[in-house]
Amino acid sequence: MRPKWLVVGLCGVTNSGKTSLAKSLQARYPGAHYICQDSYFRPVTWQGHIYVPEVDHFNWDIMSALDMETMVNDVHQLVDGEPEGSEQGILILDGFLLLCHEEISKMCNIKVYIDLEYDEVKRRRETRSYDPPDPPGYFDKIVWPQSRQVRQQIISTFGDELLLLNGKDLIEANATKISMKIDTLLKSSSR
Repeated sequence: MRPKWLVVGLCGVTNSGKTSLAKSLQARYPGAHYICQDSYFRPVTWQGHIYVPEVDHFNWDIMSALDMETMVNDVHQLVDGEPEGSEQGILILDGFLLLCHEEISKMCNIKVYIDLEYDEVKRRRETRSYDPPDPPGYFDKIVWPQSRQVRQQIISTFGDELLLLNGKDLIEANATKISMKIDTLLKSSSR
């Protein structure tokens, strides 16, 4: 029996192109659903944030800064239901810590990690606005070191199961690599 949903997990360093890639995949698969981990950041007023005195800022780059319980519930609400029509549903998940969450990662039929070099990540991040904004030193003290730890954890956990992409490659080229995996799984599950 084929699964009702095919779940694609897009994970990667900040500003690596995850959201642009998700939008490209949605355009290729009309009707695909999309859930972004960034929508689950806890409010700045949440009492459980971890304060980092060296940068006078909360650490927004750890799992506790996200309301993952709500995200998991939202994903389950979708994938536990029936997709529209007779086709297998496609759900695209996007998040910088997505594959570090055990329950979410187990739901992903396709696991993708998008990496990018330090200079390019920093350049892209400096062009973005964050609320609250990054204070001086936050990227080098928090964002980059934690992204390297996450990368290593994901690569060692998933190994060959992981599709490793370069965020400097064209979005459409990376979308094609993922689409090939999606199409293969859709064909194999329709038999």
